[in-house]
Amino acid sequence: MKGKIKEALDFYYTAYDKVQKQGFSDEIEWCRNRSFDKITKREFIVEYVFAVLASSGLREQIVRKNFDNFVDTYRNGENAFDTVKNKRQKDAIMTVFLKRDKIFETLQSRKTDFGKIEYLDSLPQMGPKTKYHLARNIGIDCVKPDRHLLKLATMFEYADPDDMCRDIQRNLRPPERLGVIDVVLWRYCNLRGI
Repeated sequence: MKGKIKEALDFYYTAYDKVQKQGFSDEIEWCRNRSFDKITKREFIVEYVFAVLASSGLREQIVRKNFDNFVDTYRNGENAFDTVKNKRQKDAIMTVFLKRDKIFETLQSRKTDFGKIEYLDSLPQMGPKTKYHLARNIGIDCVKPDRHLLKLATMFEYADPDDMCRDIQRNLRPPERLGVIDVVLWRYCNLRGI
């Protein structure tokens, strides 16, 4: 093994070790065991809300705080939509929430992962990156091309994050889901401020 894959694999192993030691083993296991076939409509809506809030470009820690506030408010029987300050995000979440039965049914009817991801792209506040974030979080094994993974792909001279993660996946023993590779690399970059 030589060249860019050796460097990318070494980086991945370092990232995996650091993410584990920083207490994110549960996040890795969550991603490893996530399967679209087991996703409920409620889980889909929860992940949709998170992906929409994350599309704002805010740091994950702030998005997590806003998301937790939304969920807590909803659980308390209050109007959780009022916790969303961005009007476009609020409108998108309300629209999908109100149409959740039809949306989830249509999503489930798509036969391929590609078809599911393309359908996600048609939802409000989804885009070329956010659709992959949501897809990964609902158990579709894919890579989200966020800024961290784009930097790494460039650094290791890959065409894009998907190409990089697939090359890492082919060389891991034992093999790993693309979503796990994505989350390990993303979390490591998030922790290091890359």
